[in-house]
Amino acid sequence: MDIEQIKFKDRKFFPGQGTISDKHVIADVWLVRSCDLGINDNLIHTRTHLGHILKPGDTALGYALNDSNINDKNFEILNKDLVPDIILTKKNYINDRTARRRMRTWKLKHMISDKDNMITDNNDYYEFLEVY
Repeated sequence: MDIEQIKFKDRKFFPGQGTISDKHVIADVWLVRSCDLGINDNLIHTRTHLGHILKPGDTALGYALNDSNINDKNFEILNKDLVPDIILTKKNYINDRTARRRMRTWKLKHMISDKDNMITDNNDYYEFLEVY
């Protein structure tokens, strides 16, 4: 995956566009599908809103529109050159899960409860199980 962020001054603006998000960064992304890795290196170009999150070598999730069966009259009218091959939706954090856990400083603690309340709670729970 190769990423080239599009600078704010290079964006296309048009009337009626509305407010522009400061949260997302538009980027041109060249990627290879995971099933094609090592077999062929056909680069696929797409433009995504995940430019601030993605880095070269990351894994991302998305929709492959060129392999999809879309039954919509409005979609068939669109020019095929303007429709992207892939739409990226999310970065995949599966490889970073252990590193993210180590960074977490808090641990889940249990509240100390009265023994009387605990006994009544257990009785209520078992009554509920018997009824249903």
